[in-house]
Amino acid sequence: MNIELKEISQCKREVTVIFPSDLVNAEYQKSLKKYSKMVNIKGFRKGKAPLSMIKEKYGESIAMQFKEDFASDQYKNVVDELEIKPLTPGNIVDISGEVDAELTVKYSYEVAPKIEKVDYEGVEMVFEEKKVGATEVNSELENLRYKLAQSVDIDANPKKGDTIYADMKFVESGKEFKRNFIYGSTPYGKKFEEDLKGVKVGDELASQMDYSKEKDGSDMKDVELKITAIKRLELPKIDDEFAKDAGFEDLKSMKADIKNDMKARMDVENMALKKQAMVAGLAKVNDLEVPQELVHQYAQQMSQPYAKAYKSQLSSIMPMFVGMAEAQLKEMYVMEFFRESLGVKLTDAEKEKFITFNAGGMKMELADYKEKYKASIADEEKYFAPALDNKIVDKIIKKMVVVTPEDKQKETEVPKEEAKKEDK
Repeated sequence: MNIELKEISQCKREVTVIFPSDLVNAEYQKSLKKYSKMVNIKGFRKGKAPLSMIKEKYGESIAMQFKEDFASDQYKNVVDELEIKPLTPGNIVDISGEVDAELTVKYSYEVAPKIEKVDYEGVEMVFEEKKVGATEVNSELENLRYKLAQSVDIDANPKKGDTIYADMKFVESGKEFKRNFIYGSTPYGKKFEEDLKGVKVGDELASQMDYSKEKDGSDMKDVELKITAIKRLELPKIDDEFAKDAGFEDLKSMKADIKNDMKARMDVENMALKKQAMVAGLAKVNDLEVPQELVHQYAQQMSQPYAKAYKSQLSSIMPMFVGMAEAQLKEMYVMEFFRESLGVKLTDAEKEKFITFNAGGMKMELADYKEKYKASIADEEKYFAPALDNKIVDKIIKKMVVVTPEDKQKETEVPKEEAKKEDK
């Protein structure tokens, strides 16, 4: 067979194969005989009709199906002949020719991109490191405060934030239902809130629920309510006693511990965001192509849990993940290129630091951690891969130009202002 391979792009390949007539015809005859055993023609027992009659009656449809089957079956032979390793199954682009002559088939497939060079010196990337300050620590304390809050029953006079439980009924339809809502922020309009003012457990009252989108009272439904319970969260005071109950010496030491924990988590998040920003910046000035079939598969995997959770069609969820899938694949190939081209290695001290960091993240003593995860640590290439990538990212970013999102926004706003002046 005559084979012509064409490189369409970094990842796309197209191969045109001319299959000789003797091979095509021999395979066609086999196919024809196979079909003849399944065909019913009046006047003949099943499978006994002459081939000439079968060709006359069904030849066109048999030939069409044969070409597709033949092209699919021969693809593996083409791959073996070229000694290639496609990332994705080949697609048949075109088939031309007849079953008693040469058959020309054009296939397309995708391969992993072979990145030869990535320019990064002086390349701009947009990134701003997230930091842990007093605001973040206090927010975390507030979350803990709510987790430790106790729900108590209140007899009457709900305050903003209290939860009211009620047996309810729509007056028009007579439909009965149970509902609970937060006083001061119900979605049913001002009148509903006003009618709940000063209620007590056991009260029966009539009100109206606003079901209009604008909440302007244009779609009101008459309801009857019986208040069955009012509950209020009693929040503990954030002080030294609160800290001691949580196992700390005082509030100061508790805040310090929270800050350290948050900083450790933030460092991991910042590194991930830094890597993403780096690759996004590099993608703007380098031709970084990734196999689109892999993008499709990856986006599909990411969207499946959401489609299942929200009971939505996968096709409606998946487009939201395509950009994310493509970015992550670019990151994978770029980091693979840097690992091979830069020759960055971790020192023993850096390895020990990484192990210590992981032990701290799991709240384990270093010796205990090393013993428990001895097998994982022994697989150095896999275990230390994140630490190696972090070192590579830091090395690359030192040669790039880092700008904050705020500075980047200012850059885009200035030309607009100048354009307005020119228009005037």
